[in-house]
Amino acid sequence: MTKRIVAVLLLAMSICGVADLSAQTDLRSLIGGILGTKTAITLESVAGTWSYDSPAVTFKSDNLLKKAGGAAAATAVEKKLEPYYKTAGFDKAEVTFSPDSTFTMKLGRVSLGGIVEPAPKDSDATMTLSFRLGGKVPIGSMDACIKRNGKNSIDLTFDVSKLIWIVDKVAAISGSSSAQAMSKILSSYEGITAGFTLRPAAAK
Repeated sequence: MTKRIVAVLLLAMSICGVADLSAQTDLRSLIGGILGTKTAITLESVAGTWSYDSPAVTFKSDNLLKKAGGAAAATAVEKKLEPYYKTAGFDKAEVTFSPDSTFTMKLGRVSLGGIVEPAPKDSDATMTLSFRLGGKVPIGSMDACIKRNGKNSIDLTFDVSKLIWIVDKVAAISGSSSAQAMSKILSSYEGITAGFTLRPAAAK
């Protein structure tokens, strides 16, 4: 059945010809969705400033998701994390990706930044964020996963141990006990990526 649908869509693309490229692009996206493929996310496609909307959690594998109780489990973890994000000031998070391959991450009163690098070829990550002190001295790097949720929302997530690293940096700089509590609750989870659902800052 799936093959038949795809064949019909491919025929539609051939009928469109080159006169309507946007229609062809939409059809390619639809075919990709049916086949379970996804469009690669590039730095250019997410360039700009994004503001916090809510916590984001995904399980690293379908097996882990099933063991946790299905998709509702991720939502439950997000709900549990939400008050910790707020008390730690992460609900005011802003992330800016610049075309020159730099980024800034504002978490409450703390600002971190660095360079966006290609993710390792054997990684499921979208990109690697290499943090720089003062924009120059490397202080750590981590793979980041970015997933688009339509046109006006993205999920930016990290292995939970890496998000803990970010939280610990914020706690060390700000002295926030709320950030320390958030680090503790995150450490109780394994097999997940966690981070933020973000929306364009202009849309806030």
